[in-house]
Amino acid sequence: MLWRIYVTITQLSVSVATPAIVVITLLALNKYGFLVIYTNDGSSAKMCWINDFVIHQGVNIGYYAVVFIFTLIIFIVTVQQIVVFKPTAAKSKDNSSVKTNTFSILSLFLLLGITWAFAFFSHGPLLLASYYIFTILNSFQGFFLFIYYYFSSRIVGEDKSLMLSYSSKDTINTVVTTST
Repeated sequence: MLWRIYVTITQLSVSVATPAIVVITLLALNKYGFLVIYTNDGSSAKMCWINDFVIHQGVNIGYYAVVFIFTLIIFIVTVQQIVVFKPTAAKSKDNSSVKTNTFSILSLFLLLGITWAFAFFSHGPLLLASYYIFTILNSFQGFFLFIYYYFSSRIVGEDKSLMLSYSSKDTINTVVTTST
């Protein structure tokens, strides 16, 4: 019970308090103001926005950089776990093992949102190409999730059928006795 309270307080402090501190600081420094957006028909709309371009870029890019670094660290550690802790019998040049590891790594790349790096690192002559790659990969992310779910559930289903066949062989010789 105490652990749940601690986790809830920690989650609230990270997910609510951290952005609130940034917003309150920007408000105190008077960095927010109204941005007027004009449409083609001559009408306009006002919205609250960060007026200073450098601070706007720092807040947005800084936030994404923190998320990207943590996600990349999780990706690297997970790939390391896949490669290092594979059983020694399976470390041979097994084609299905290579396919499974490649599928797992590619799936992690897409599921963790590392494709956002194409938007983050889009500068210079490859700006337009990186925007296209980013848009294509992110628009197909739901499809990739479906493919991942399909193949991972199929693998789990095969493992369960093997486990059931082993357990059914073991339970055939089991005798249940009750004492009254």
